[in-house]
Amino acid sequence: MQRRRLSAWCGAILVAALGPGSVQACTSFLLKGNDGGSVYGRTMEFGLPLQSAATLIQRGAKLLGAGPDGKAGSGLNWQARYAAVGMNALGQPVLVDGLNEKGLAGGLLNAPNSAVYQKVGPAQSRRSIASY
Repeated sequence: MQRRRLSAWCGAILVAALGPGSVQACTSFLLKGNDGGSVYGRTMEFGLPLQSAATLIQRGAKLLGAGPDGKAGSGLNWQARYAAVGMNALGQPVLVDGLNEKGLAGGLLNAPNSAVYQKVGPAQSRRSIASY
């Protein structure tokens, strides 16, 4: 536990020392406690203010999936089974970090030049969902 905590702090210090303009990526980590609990954390290295705001998605909310064209409703739509709370970015109705009522936590990570996504043709657009 101590080694993981030290590694996480060293990584955070390194990121802070490099400054926001020199890195454009994100990292997430999970620290497990001796009591069986966990703490989820992440870094956000962006060269612009994200203007994040607390966002609530209510249980049963109807959500519009974005297909390959990026337009809301052009992909697979769904209904939220559980409520979730988190932070958005740039005023978009998307959680970049969040936690649902059952304890599932996660975040949207920026991994330029390393993340590869499946190509979706027009015929499959309604059955697809954007990576975000």
